[in-house]
Amino acid sequence: MNGTNKTIVGAVYGVAMAYTALAFVLTVLSFEGDAGTVIPGIATIHGPYSGFVAPLPVNFAVALGGIALSVWGMFTSEPLDVMGRTNPVQYLWTHRPNAFLRGIFAPWGLITSAWKKSKALVVIPVVLLPFYAVWSIMLTVTLIVPFIAARLIVSAKISSAVKKERLAYRESTGFGICPHCKRDFARPQVVCACGLILDYPVPGIYGIKTQTCNNGDEVPCTAGSRTDLKTRCPYCMEPIETQEARPVCIAMAGAVGSGKTTLMLAGVDSLLTRAKKAGIPAQTATEDISAEARASKDVVNSTESKEKLSQCMFFKPIGTHETELVINDIAGSEFRPSLEKTLFEEYYKYVDGVIFVLDPTRLGSTDGPDVIEAFNTFYGMYALIKGARPGTVFKSRLAIVASRRDATNLEDDDVRGYIISKGGETFVNTAETVFENVRFFSVCSIGRNSATAAYPFLWILESSDKDLSESLGLSEIANR
Repeated sequence: MNGTNKTIVGAVYGVAMAYTALAFVLTVLSFEGDAGTVIPGIATIHGPYSGFVAPLPVNFAVALGGIALSVWGMFTSEPLDVMGRTNPVQYLWTHRPNAFLRGIFAPWGLITSAWKKSKALVVIPVVLLPFYAVWSIMLTVTLIVPFIAARLIVSAKISSAVKKERLAYRESTGFGICPHCKRDFARPQVVCACGLILDYPVPGIYGIKTQTCNNGDEVPCTAGSRTDLKTRCPYCMEPIETQEARPVCIAMAGAVGSGKTTLMLAGVDSLLTRAKKAGIPAQTATEDISAEARASKDVVNSTESKEKLSQCMFFKPIGTHETELVINDIAGSEFRPSLEKTLFEEYYKYVDGVIFVLDPTRLGSTDGPDVIEAFNTFYGMYALIKGARPGTVFKSRLAIVASRRDATNLEDDDVRGYIISKGGETFVNTAETVFENVRFFSVCSIGRNSATAAYPFLWILESSDKDLSESLGLSEIANR
């Protein structure tokens, strides 16, 4: 039993035992007649017991033994059991299943504990009933008021803590995303230090500020204190990191060989550099955007045509909420027109923005990938998953990125006209019709001069976390 429960039990039991102790003194000193006028109810409850022990030559010892048996029953394992069953976290004593009945009938704990160990043992506390029954009745009655008071106080504290935590979590996090199965969820599960799998700890019947697992390990349950907890996806059960950061989700799209993966690696590298200069702690959390992967960005292979792990990185500005950037890099082969393809449904359900990458040096080429077909295929998948109707305009941001700036010397303002001049007018018109916010970028993703690779990410990041985006250099985009 944790410290909070010990405090609650101590307060409730303390009141009942103090009342009973006074009754014991009055019994032993034979003050039954006056007791009822001093403390209502005492004479009525303990009178029969006094009559039972008064003729005995050892009535003091018998009375003391009787009350000792009742108190002993209160501190047996059954009355104090708070173990969670479906969620292996200790309940608050006042809020466990059948808490009221289990609380006020604690003085009969000798019987329940004996029954649990062995039905034959019940004979012992039953034989001793004449010596402690009256005291157990008195304790049962005197437990009612303090238990109800404790229940009301704890319930009020829970209600207040729940409101504060929900507001704080909604503002700082909102939801989580699994990089494995791509599903979004309100709360992950927690892997306790002892290995138990727990529901995400929030203020409630298991605790207000901290909770204690059935093995005795403490787990924080208030917003901001749970960032270091080991978590796993509640759907696929894979280990994940959430760090209570607000997710910003970006999907990469484009034809085969357009440079999506290289842009992603260069963008992440540039964002980390910018975060370091701004004094913002930042880190990557997945292997495909690790330092080793970023170091080899200039020679990456084409993305395989399968569902890959989402790539995640975290920004932890001091004094404000943390942000998780989630990037989904989809193979260009998935944007070829065909009857059979993988629909990455979870990718697009919660997306904040899409980066559509094209290689401007291959626009209009008869043997190169068709950018228009790739975009139309992407849009068909996106609209289907979003359940869009004809005429729907998506609010998610669309960054159309021309890679190979090093080879074309295109500026951002030149990209739109360049695409149209290469036969992409339909593509441009379609994009600007179905997306409310479209912006064109020209970036370099290879070599040392790849700082521009961060710009489309910063622009999309602005829609969900403008403060972080500005700290990382959003103003540079406006000045281009």
